[in-house]
Amino acid sequence: KYVSTFSLVEINKHVNPLKFTWWMRKLATMKRDEHGILYRAKAVLAVAGTDKKMIFHAVQDVMDKEYIASRWQLNKPRTCKIVFIGKKLNEKWLKEGFTSCLEPYLPFSHLAEFVPSVMHENSKAKRIDTLVGESKEAISLDSLYSLCTVGLYKCLLYLDSSSDVARVGLSCRILNLAVFGDGALSWYKKAQLSDRVDIIHDRRNKIVNFHSLCPMSLIRSYVEAMKKGRIDIIPYKGLEFENPAQVEAAGVTWLEVCNLA
Repeated sequence: KYVSTFSLVEINKHVNPLKFTWWMRKLATMKRDEHGILYRAKAVLAVAGTDKKMIFHAVQDVMDKEYIASRWQLNKPRTCKIVFIGKKLNEKWLKEGFTSCLEPYLPFSHLAEFVPSVMHENSKAKRIDTLVGESKEAISLDSLYSLCTVGLYKCLLYLDSSSDVARVGLSCRILNLAVFGDGALSWYKKAQLSDRVDIIHDRRNKIVNFHSLCPMSLIRSYVEAMKKGRIDIIPYKGLEFENPAQVEAAGVTWLEVCNLA
C-alpha cells in the first residue's frame, strides 16, 4: 500500500563497470510480482579504472548513467551510495544485485606521486612529454614512467595486445599503477598518434588495443566472461569496436551467456 525507501552505502568499494551495466539491464526488467515496483533509484558511484564519479538514475524501467566532472580525491575513501524508492520492494534481491557489482578499492597511498591522473598534470612533478628515442642509454620502464609518462604510454600502444600490456602492469608496483591506475585512459589519449585506432577481438581470441579504449578492469571482466561462456568469435576478421559502449555491450552479452550456461 505504501511507498518505501532504503539506501545502501559501501565505503572503499567501487563498481565493476561491466557488471554494473549488466545489473542495470536486470533492474530494468525486474518482475513486479517478485521484486516490487521501482519508482526511482539514484546513485553516486566510484567506478573501477577511473577517478571520475558516475551518476546513476532510474525512473521505473528507464535507466541512465553518466560520468561527471567531479573526481574522487587521491588517497581518500571512495564510496558507492544508492537510494531506492518504490512499493513492496524486495530489499534482499536489490541489495544482492547491487553488491554483486562491487569490488574492493585498494589505493596505493605510498606511491601517490606516481599515479597517472589528470589531477597531477599541473603539479610540481610535471611529466616530460617527449619520447626518449635517440638515446642509446638503457632505461628501465619504471624510470621511463617517472620521467616520460607520454613516452611510456606510446610504448604501451605499440604493444597492441592488451594481454601483453597487462603483463607489463604485473611486473612491478609502479607499472601496475601505470596500466591499471585511474588516469591511464587520459594518458593513452595524449599518446595516440592518430584518432583512429583499430580495436579488435579477432577470431583467435586476441584482444587488440582494448587498453586504449577501456579501463583494464572492464577488459578483465570481458575476458573472464568470454572464457567462462566459452565464446567463439566466428567472423573472419573478428569483432571491431569504435567506442567503449560497444565493448561494454559485447561484454554484457558474454555475461548473459554465462548466466544461461
